[in-house]
This record gives sequence, C-alpha cells and structure tokens, in this order.
Amino acid sequence: MESIDRMDEPTGSDSAADEARWRAEHAALDASLTRMIRAPQVEQAFDAAVWRRIHADDERMVRVADTEMRSASDRFAIWLAALNLTGCAVAGIGAVLAVAPSVHAPNSLSWTVAALALGLGAWQLPPLRDLARRFF
Repeated sequence: MESIDRMDEPTGSDSAADEARWRAEHAALDASLTRMIRAPQVEQAFDAAVWRRIHADDERMVRVADTEMRSASDRFAIWLAALNLTGCAVAGIGAVLAVAPSVHAPNSLSWTVAALALGLGAWQLPPLRDLARRFF
C-alpha cells in the first residue's frame, strides 16, 4: 500500500490539470477528504445578509458614539455660553462703575453701556451667532 503521509514536491503551478492528476492518483484520499470537509455552500443572499448585519452594527456604534460626543459638546457649549455671558455682565458693570463717577454720566448712559456689553456677550451665544451668520 502506498503511503499518503508524503506530499508530492510542488511543481509551481496550480492548474486544473494538476489537480485532476492528483485526484486520479489519490482517489481514495480525495474521496475521504471530500466526505470529511462537506460544508454547506454559502449563497450570495446569505453572504449579503451577513455583510448588512455587520454594516448595521458599525452604523449603530457610530451613531451611539456621535450622540455621546454631541451631548458632551452641547453641555460644554452651555457652560461656555453661561460663562461668556457672566464675564460680559461683570465687564459691563465694571465699565459702568468705572466710567460713571469720573464723567458724572447720567444714569441712562451707564445702563446703555451695561446693555451694550451684555448684548455683545449675548451675541456670542450659539443661537444668536447662527442668526448673525445668516444675515451678515
């Protein structure tokens, strides 16, 4: 009986003729291997369904990460806007307190300067900034 543990030397070609010759020389081994390696054929529909599920999972992960990033940036924007408005209010009140006694400006001018400072600060809030970009 011929030993099947020994492999033939590679010829360097993978042609169908070489495969047919090998199958003819080792018919029993080929039949045994064919019986052991029997696997269901993967159809194109099944393959496409698997790739759709993979892409759907990827898109879901991207949406979750995008939502988390957006909510974090929204929280940051709110705090930044609040600090901006507070800083402008403090600067406006400081300007009013610094200008009013030295110039003996009327009370309405002091409030005008304060309102202008607050307005400039509020103009940097996201909704008003978007409005400004639309018109200017």
